[in-house]
Amino acid sequence: MAKAVKNIFLTGEIGIGKSTIITRVLEEADYNLGGYRTRRRVDGDIQEFSIEALADGRLYNFARTNRKKRLREVNEEVFTELMPVFLREDMKDKELIILDELGFMENDLEAFTSTIFEILDSPLMVLGVLRDYDCEFLNKVRARGDVEVLRVTLDNRDLLPSRISSRLNSLKDR
Repeated sequence: MAKAVKNIFLTGEIGIGKSTIITRVLEEADYNLGGYRTRRRVDGDIQEFSIEALADGRLYNFARTNRKKRLREVNEEVFTELMPVFLREDMKDKELIILDELGFMENDLEAFTSTIFEILDSPLMVLGVLRDYDCEFLNKVRARGDVEVLRVTLDNRDLLPSRISSRLNSLKDR
C-alpha cells in the first residue's frame, strides 16, 4: 500500500522562484513552523550561505564561495551538529517543517541526512526545496512514496502557491 503524500518539494532551475513560492505559501498560512530557510548573500565574487532556523531566527553560516578563484569553504559542523539538534526539537511541537533547501553538500553527512529521513518518516508535513542534482541522498528523497516533487517553471510558478496551500490545508485538516 502506497504512503499518503505529505512531503512536498519544489525543484527546478536556480533562480526560478522555488524559495519565493515557499514564502508566498507561508504568507497565506497559519502554521506552527519549524525547519530552516537558506539565505544567500553576494558581494562581488564572494557568496555566503547561511541557514535561518525558523523557530528562533538564528543564523548559521555554512558555506562561502569565491567564484573567481573557484574556492568553496563548507562548515560541515552546521549540518552535523547544529541542524540535527534544532530539527529534532522542531519535530516535538511543530506542524509544518520547512526544508529550504536540500542539496548535494549534505550527501555524505549521515547526522544530517538521517535527521531528514526521521522528519520525512514522522507525521509532520514538510515543504521544501530539493536541489535539481543527481546524488544518493537527493535520489532517496525523490524516490519516497510519501514525497511529491513539483518542478517549478516559468509557466507554473504563479499557480503553485495556491495549489500547495490547498494541499497543506487538506493535510492539516486530516
